[in-house]
Amino acid sequence: MDLPGAASICKRRLQKLINVYQLIVVLPLRLASIACYIRYMDDFILLGESKEFLRNCKTKIEKVCAEKLHLNLNAKTQIGMVKNGVDFLGYNHKLTATGKITKSIRASARERKKRYLKTIAYYYMAGVLDDEYLASRRASFLAHAVGTKDKKFLNNRMNSLKRAKRLTKNGATP
Repeated sequence: MDLPGAASICKRRLQKLINVYQLIVVLPLRLASIACYIRYMDDFILLGESKEFLRNCKTKIEKVCAEKLHLNLNAKTQIGMVKNGVDFLGYNHKLTATGKITKSIRASARERKKRYLKTIAYYYMAGVLDDEYLASRRASFLAHAVGTKDKKFLNNRMNSLKRAKRLTKNGATP
């Protein structure tokens, strides 16, 4: 089976499903009194006046998805206050008292990155991973952490790995 061809067929089918979803689910919501609607791929946020209104929207969305698309919403669906933060696309977005929106990496993703860094450190110090691989991982981590407080932690951790390796090569103890 040709994977690139199969992947493109799956991609086209997914896009078609998303377009159908837009017509069946989103258009009626836009006609209702939704304050704000944000969507990226299959993740979306609805902002409304009250939790009760949003619960009704969720019920309608579940019904349309089940009847017309044969899909179910997953357990991550939440209804809450914006001041408590919105978990969206791997980040937790919070509205501050001044009206500024801050983002931080989701706690589970942060812990996963720490474990991954520990593994990278082990293999890098053992000589299994090279500087080129470390540089690519660093760029990836830092790009994901742009605009968050985690960027400084990740940058320091990656720099300390290179320092430790250099010290080990020179015969010093890191």
